Amino acid sequence: MNWLLALPVLVVAVGVLYLPGLALLVAAGARGFLLYVAAPAVSVAAVAVLAIVFPYLNLTWTVPLVLLVLAGLVAVVAVIRRIVAGSWAVRRVEQNAVTALWTVAGLATAAVVITAQLIIVIGEPANMSQTFDAAFHLNGVKFILDTANASSFHLSGLILPEGASSFYPAAWHGIVSLVSASSGGGILVAANMVNIVIAAAVWPAGVMMLTRVFVPGSRVAIVAAGIVSAGIPGFPLLPLDYGVLYPYFLALAFIPLALALALSFTRLVSFPFDAPILLRALALMATLAAMGLAQSAAVFAWAAMLVPVLLAVVIDVWRRHPSSRLRWPVLLAGGAALAVLAVAWYVIGRLGNTAPWDAYATPLYALVELFSNSREGAAPALVISILTVIGLVAVLRGGRWWIAGMWTVAAALFILGASLPYGDLRNVAIGLFYKDTPRLTALLGTIAAPLAALGVVAVWTWAAGRLAPELFARLRSGRTPLVVPVIAGVLLLATTQGGMQAAVVEARPKYAMTEWSPILSIDERSLLERLHENVPEDAVVAGNPWTGASLAYAVGDRRVLNPHFNVSAEPDHVLINMRLNEAASDPAVCDAVTTLGVGYVLDFGVYTRDAGGTLSFDSTTNYKGFLDLAESGVVEEIDREGDKVLYRITACE
Repeated sequence: MNWLLALPVLVVAVGVLYLPGLALLVAAGARGFLLYVAAPAVSVAAVAVLAIVFPYLNLTWTVPLVLLVLAGLVAVVAVIRRIVAGSWAVRRVEQNAVTALWTVAGLATAAVVITAQLIIVIGEPANMSQTFDAAFHLNGVKFILDTANASSFHLSGLILPEGASSFYPAAWHGIVSLVSASSGGGILVAANMVNIVIAAAVWPAGVMMLTRVFVPGSRVAIVAAGIVSAGIPGFPLLPLDYGVLYPYFLALAFIPLALALALSFTRLVSFPFDAPILLRALALMATLAAMGLAQSAAVFAWAAMLVPVLLAVVIDVWRRHPSSRLRWPVLLAGGAALAVLAVAWYVIGRLGNTAPWDAYATPLYALVELFSNSREGAAPALVISILTVIGLVAVLRGGRWWIAGMWTVAAALFILGASLPYGDLRNVAIGLFYKDTPRLTALLGTIAAPLAALGVVAVWTWAAGRLAPELFARLRSGRTPLVVPVIAGVLLLATTQGGMQAAVVEARPKYAMTEWSPILSIDERSLLERLHENVPEDAVVAGNPWTGASLAYAVGDRRVLNPHFNVSAEPDHVLINMRLNEAASDPAVCDAVTTLGVGYVLDFGVYTRDAGGTLSFDSTTNYKGFLDLAESGVVEEIDREGDKVLYRITACE
C-alpha cells in the first residue's frame, strides 16, 4: 500500500480522534480554540472509559455500537447543559481574524513538517516498528478486534493465562482498533495513521495552547509554537523510534494541554480563551483520564511539573493575604497534595523497579546532553537548545520562576535517569518511567517546546526594541508586507530542523522492511501474509516470539501460542516451547499440543535483534523446542519463503 491509498485510513483516524470529542464539547458549550485542542483528549477519554464500561453492560466493542453509545452520551451532555444553562443557546466566542489566521498557519506548518518527517521514517504505510514491544501493541489491537473487548482490564489477557487479566492502559489500542475496524486498512496501517494524527495535529495544538497561556496576546508565540513543536527530537519522534512506546507517546501528547488547563485555575496566568470554569474543569478531567488510560506515568509527570506552580500559588496567597485565615488552610492543602503525590509516586513507581535500564553518563555529561537536547551521542538540536535557554532566562527575569521550575522538574528526572547508579534511590526517583532515559527525554520535550517558543518571543521582542525598531513599528502598523514575518518564520523553521534531520535519519532504519529487518523481514512477512491459505482459522501457531513469529497474529490473522516475548509459566506452554521437537518420543508434549490446539509452527531461525540495539541475549533459552525441527521427525513443511518455514505438526495426529 502506498501513501495515497492510505489516505482514507488517515481520514478515519482524524475522525476517530476528533469527532467524538468535538461533539461532546459542542454539546457542553465549548467554542473557539479550546474546542479544537481539547477534542482529541475528550475523544480518547470517552473511548477508553466506554471500553471499560462495555463489558459490565454486556456490550461488544463494535464500531456501530460505540457510535450509538457516543451519540447517546452527546445527547445526555446537551440536555444537562440545557438544564444548567436554562437555554439551548451557546455563548458566542469572539474571534480575532488575524490571530485565527496565524493560528491556522502555525498548526498547518507543524502538521505538514511532522507528517513529512514521519512519512520518511515509516517509509511505507504498512511498515511496523522493528522493536520488541511492537508485537505486544499490534497483537493487542488484534486481540481487541477478536474478543470485541477493548477494556484496560482485558488487554493483558493477550499474554496471561485464559480467564486471567490485570490493568493495562489500553486507550491507544482502543483508538487503533476503531480505526482499523472502520477503515479496513489493516492493523499496521491504522496504527501508523493514528500516530501521525497524534504527532502532527494533537501535539502542536497542545504546545500552542500552553505557549499562549504563558504569553497571551502574542501572535509571534502562536507561530513559534507551531514551528518549534516540529523541531524537538525528543518528542514526538523519539517514542515512535524507541521502545516502541505507543501508549506513552499518546499520553505525553496531552501534557501541554493538561498543564495549560491546570494553570487556568490559578492567578499566575491570564487564561486567553473564553471558557467557563466548569467547562475547563471537565476538559481537564477528560484530559487526565485520557492520559491515565493511555500511560499512567504521564499523569504523575504532569503532577510533578505542577509542584513549582503549587508552591507559587501558596506563596501568592501568603503575600496577598498577610492576615487572612486562608493562609494556613492553603499551606496545609498544598502540603497534603505533595504528600499524596510522593506516596503514590513511590508505591506505583515500584512497578518499574525490575526494569533493567541503568545510568550511562556522569552528572556533568548528563547536563551537557540536557542543554544540547541530545541523548547518548545523538546529534544536538542547538537552535532549540539556545531558544530554550533564552526562554528560561526570560521567564526568570520576568519573575515567573515557576515556569522555569516546571522545566527543572523534567530536567532533574532526565539527569537522574542518565547518571544515577543502580539502586534504591534510582528505583524510587524514576521507577515510574521504568528507569528509562528515552522516556524522560520525551517527557522533557513536552515542556522544552513551549519554553523554546518563549525564547523566540524574547528574541523577537529584543529585536523590536533594540535591533530594528522602525521595521517592527511598520510591521505592527501593517505598513510592511506580510512577506517579512513569513521569511522570519521560514528562517526559524529551517534553523530548528537541524537536530530533527539527524533524528529522522536515525529512526528510519527502525521501520525499514528488508531481508535482514531485526524483527520481521520481507521473507517472514510474505510467509505470514499467506497463512490464511495454509492454516485453518481455529488453529494455533507456535514459534519463537523473539524472531517475529508472534506477529502471525496481527499480520497473519492466526492465533499464536506466544503473542509476546514474555515467557508463559503455564505447564503446557512450557512443554511446547521447550520440547516440541521431542513430541515424537514424549506423549506429554502431544497432550499439551492437543489441549492448546497448536497445529502449526513457524521456524524463523535464531536471528534475533532489536532495531534499538538495546538487548543482547540468547533468544532460544526459553524456546529450545523450536530448534532443529526439520530433522526432528515431528513436523512436515507446508510453506516456505527463503529459509523461513511454516510446518504442520504431524507427530501428534
